[in-house]
Amino acid sequence: MAEIAKLERQQVNQAAVVRRKAEEAAAANNRLKELLQRQKVVTEKKAKRQEQADTSNVGARIRVRLSLCLSQSV
Repeated sequence: MAEIAKLERQQVNQAAVVRRKAEEAAAANNRLKELLQRQKVVTEKKAKRQEQADTSNVGARIRVRLSLCLSQSV
């Protein structure tokens, strides 16, 4: 009887450890997902800013080239 009780306690303890480890793993996965989502948002914002900077410079570059062309033809 004592041995059965001891084995039952060990099983309960092992189940608690497994449950805790599973909860820790789920929490870590959630943190990773949140981190990846934040990283994706930041990357998209950077790309959008870069795209806006590129398109805003196009007009200036065209004006410079036109002024160079016009000054050379005069």
